[in-house]
Amino acid sequence: MNKLPSAVAGPANKEDSGMVDSQCANTSGRLLSRYPQDFSGRSAGVSFLHLLATFFVVWVAGGAACSRQQRIQDFQPPPVVFESVPTLEGLAEMVNRTDEIQKLQSNSTTVTAPDFSGKGLSSTLILERDKHFRLRGKLSPLPTVLVDLGSNDEVFWFQTPDGMQKILYYAEHEAYAKQTERMVLPVDPTWLIDALGLVHLDPATVTEGPTRRPDGKLEVRSQIAMAGGNYRRLYVIDDKTAVVTEQYLYDTSDRLVARAIASDHRFYQEVQCSMPHRIDIHLQPDVGPPMALEIEVGTYSINQILSGDPQLFTMPTGASKKINLATMGGVAFGVPPGVSDANSPYAGVSNGGNPAPAAPLSTAWPGGAVSEGESSGAAAEPESTLKLPPEPTGGPAQYTAEAQYAPATDYNPTLRGTFMR
Repeated sequence: MNKLPSAVAGPANKEDSGMVDSQCANTSGRLLSRYPQDFSGRSAGVSFLHLLATFFVVWVAGGAACSRQQRIQDFQPPPVVFESVPTLEGLAEMVNRTDEIQKLQSNSTTVTAPDFSGKGLSSTLILERDKHFRLRGKLSPLPTVLVDLGSNDEVFWFQTPDGMQKILYYAEHEAYAKQTERMVLPVDPTWLIDALGLVHLDPATVTEGPTRRPDGKLEVRSQIAMAGGNYRRLYVIDDKTAVVTEQYLYDTSDRLVARAIASDHRFYQEVQCSMPHRIDIHLQPDVGPPMALEIEVGTYSINQILSGDPQLFTMPTGASKKINLATMGGVAFGVPPGVSDANSPYAGVSNGGNPAPAAPLSTAWPGGAVSEGESSGAAAEPESTLKLPPEPTGGPAQYTAEAQYAPATDYNPTLRGTFMR
């Protein structure tokens, strides 16, 4: 195993290494969603489902914690571990140091969302790999738990108010993994664990790389076996510190369905790896509007769970309504209440009430031409604030996982219809 420099062999300041701080570092997040105009008439339940779908994306992926606090100045930046382009095996060894992290806990997390009129959810989170987690959030100073998200080995769920009652959305992991049309999450939850910084790079799945990009970083491409075929995943990795800074996921049609941008990495001496403290996640489900989340975290409490609750990872049973996401089909996201436009990207239920395949969202990149098979009369996509580089002479560029990915050193692609504010 590669040795880290002696300068990072121990903590920068030991005087607080075993202390429990009385206050946790503030963590904030901004939930950013962009919905078409014809979606504004949806019911509160459908709106809340979209919100919680994005929350699920984040918290199934891991989380930030601060039950045992270290001051920010106690953290060192990621150490330099490579002076040249490493072998795939050497790179995987350094990236996979995050395998040492098996548990995370957060007692102070705040997520701000437009659906809550800018008010933040005060949340607690407990996570234990591979699939155990629990997030419960409330609007301070009210004591009532407003959001309950969780997962165990068999099922994941999220529970939310529905008027004066509660509604529970859930699905068995195995059944949801077999879906070829994802209604809420376009990716497997295990990918989302990687998105929060707990990346595992399997050399057996790599198809190309590591290669040096024009911006100096390293790029690795791999494949993931999914229900509908192989998905393509692209990693962008710092060439000096081996921290993963960007991840992109393409479906079987080379459509970008998810991306994660990680920054503000800090080195945790006890596990000899670095974790990001700022993460931007963008998702494009097969049906429904794109979702985006921008979060900032304080400090992580690693490999400890301070809870003796035997029901910690048990799905709640008190909801009056229960909806199985694995059997939703095109119903829940097919046509929101009040939407009747046949050209709407959300039109997916026939007049007889029988579910029909939802009309596909545009697969065009922001500012690009109409994709093959897409009607010019389809609902217009919102124009993105991020533009593609100019098309090269001789025809449009093919921005897929097969083509050269980094046309410009300062270019970061965005999902269509997603605005970073």
